[in-house]
This record gives sequence, C-alpha cells and structure tokens, in this order.
Amino acid sequence: MILDVGCGNPSFNLRPIEGEDVVHIDIEKKSFHLEVQCDAHTLPFKENIFATVYANHILEHLDNPIKTLQELRRVSKKLVIIKVPNASYFKWKNSSKYHHIFSWNQYTLRNLLERYFKKVTINSTQREDPNSRIRKTVAIFLTLLHGENELTALCYK
Repeated sequence: MILDVGCGNPSFNLRPIEGEDVVHIDIEKKSFHLEVQCDAHTLPFKENIFATVYANHILEHLDNPIKTLQELRRVSKKLVIIKVPNASYFKWKNSSKYHHIFSWNQYTLRNLLERYFKKVTINSTQREDPNSRIRKTVAIFLTLLHGENELTALCYK
C-alpha cells in the first residue's frame, strides 16, 4: 500500500498518484481523491503499515518538517519518497509567494534526511510546465546556471 501525503489538487507540478492501493491524505478538505483529512505532523496510522510513503512538495510548507519526517518514517515499512523544490535553483525567485517556510538544496536535504533514515539517495530533476515556451527557455537557462529545480529523495529505513 502507498500513502500519498499532501495529495493536494492536480496541476502541472503535482501529478496525482492513483490506484486501488493508494491512500490519499491532506489537511485540506477539497484535495484530490482525499480519503483521510489530517495533519502530516500527526498521522492517524499504525507503525510500519505502508510499503511506500510519498510526500510531494509538502516539507517546505510545514511549520515542523522534522516532526513530519518522524511520522513518515514511523508509518513506512521501508521506503519514503520525498520531493522538494531545489533551493539552489529557486534562489533567484521570491519563494515567499509560494508560502515556503523552509528550503533545501541537495546538501542540506541530505543532512536533514540522514538523521532519520539509514540510506538516502537524492536525484535532481527538471519539472516542466508544458504550456509555456518562455518558461521552458527560462528553465533551460536556469538549469545551466543552477541545476535542476526539483529534488527527489529516496529514503530507506
């Protein structure tokens, strides 16, 4: 079974996970496929219940990402997948308009996650907006300067 933490609403940067074995949770009532409304800081599940826990672009919005990481680890049997914006890429933007409380680059994210997981692998990826040629051009230019705009961490217990 997969736990989709912060399922939100579909957009160009949030692809929903669908399937029979997926449990969608979010703090917002009107989120996509919401099955359980709850706060990511306190998950209402038993320990080691989900084969995979997936958190897509939520850590940067939370008051206490450490408490959430502890909860994600607690409910996972083995794997937690975490996606966050790459701070090295977004430093040129005013991230406050995205309501980001925290930001990480590859090194700070690894430092944080290795406190809670035995093995952490972090990959950089380019998240694209297929509707804008100008954004693609800007994204290519910024990728050359700062690297990819998204970090994906595979965290093993």
